[in-house]
Amino acid sequence: MPHYNGMLKVVRNFTAICLSLFALVGAALAQDFDLQATVDEAREEHSIVGMGAIIMHADGTYTIAVSGERVRGSGDPVQPDDAWHIGSNTKSMTALLYARLVEDGLASWGATIPDLFPDFADEIDSAWSEITIEDLFAHRSGLAQLSGGWFRSIRRDTKPVQEQRLETTLDFLRKPPAKAAGEYEYNNLGYVIAGSAIEGILTKGMGESFVWENAMERYVFSQLSSDTAGMTWGFGPPQAGIQGHRGALGSSLFLSPVGTGDSADNPSALGPAGTLHASLLAHARLSREYLLEDSTLIPIHVRQKLWAPYPAISSDSDYAMGWGVRRSDTYGTYYSHSGSNTMWLSDVRILPEYDLVVIINSNQVSDKTFAAHQDVLVTVLDHYRGISSKSD
Repeated sequence: MPHYNGMLKVVRNFTAICLSLFALVGAALAQDFDLQATVDEAREEHSIVGMGAIIMHADGTYTIAVSGERVRGSGDPVQPDDAWHIGSNTKSMTALLYARLVEDGLASWGATIPDLFPDFADEIDSAWSEITIEDLFAHRSGLAQLSGGWFRSIRRDTKPVQEQRLETTLDFLRKPPAKAAGEYEYNNLGYVIAGSAIEGILTKGMGESFVWENAMERYVFSQLSSDTAGMTWGFGPPQAGIQGHRGALGSSLFLSPVGTGDSADNPSALGPAGTLHASLLAHARLSREYLLEDSTLIPIHVRQKLWAPYPAISSDSDYAMGWGVRRSDTYGTYYSHSGSNTMWLSDVRILPEYDLVVIINSNQVSDKTFAAHQDVLVTVLDHYRGISSKSD
């Protein structure tokens, strides 16, 4: 047995050395890649006001490139530590927040709608009795879509945002599901309801009033690196730096900045579904936690839950808890999401096979924006695929 243990130690040491050498080779090859030139070229070719991108490795090394203007025609250049609105990429963070509450014993997976709102169980239609928190996060709850009328009325609502979310929740849950439960249909409302449930869980469990925004700060953002340089998180449109832009008829025609007021974002009641803004570094560092084997924020079993296609028994399951699950012969299984409030676009990809996070942002949305992001993404992934093949 001592001889076996000694040989095992030698093998482990040799493996560690090999992995270190591969990492060094990859890092050296990565230096040949010019992210700045790639972002500049895509932005200029597609006439985007401002773009930014970050490539972050599992070891924490990263490259940031920004290009263009904070505001169209201002001559004020985008800065590396500027914040960008990330839209529906907020969803995975709301699911992560719920997972943190599960870890702390305040919530549980498999909780049904009546479980999530025990004080209102008698008001909730019985058809919701089997719908779970997972159904909400995976867009399989049967909920109706939020209407234009809801958006108009909620903007006029002066009640605290916690009350707005709860009233919205109960308005829908007092009626049966609008569609067949179990079928996938992307839906912001599911995350508004999940956010309201989180507020109720924390308010009851902690003995103090909580809103989703406070909970995100306490349970997620504050758990990241203590090095706060370049780390910006916030809710709603960034109040300084870059502005989003709106064009006519969903295009880049007559593109104009939207400012920093209420009209520069969705109403705050929609927060858990998509009102976060973040610097490139902050967004990438949080995303990197999914790649770490020793993350305290996202332990392996939490990552497995959040990344598992739901429901597992369904052949069409390619969406997990705020993440699209993609399977590629070239890149392996990877996780992606896009976010937009119609004035910004944010794309995030996490590629475990490459130990890599790639985020690309712009401060406008049109067909040209999607094309520019695709150009950068393909160039980045083609490069790292080349590194992988050289290291194999």
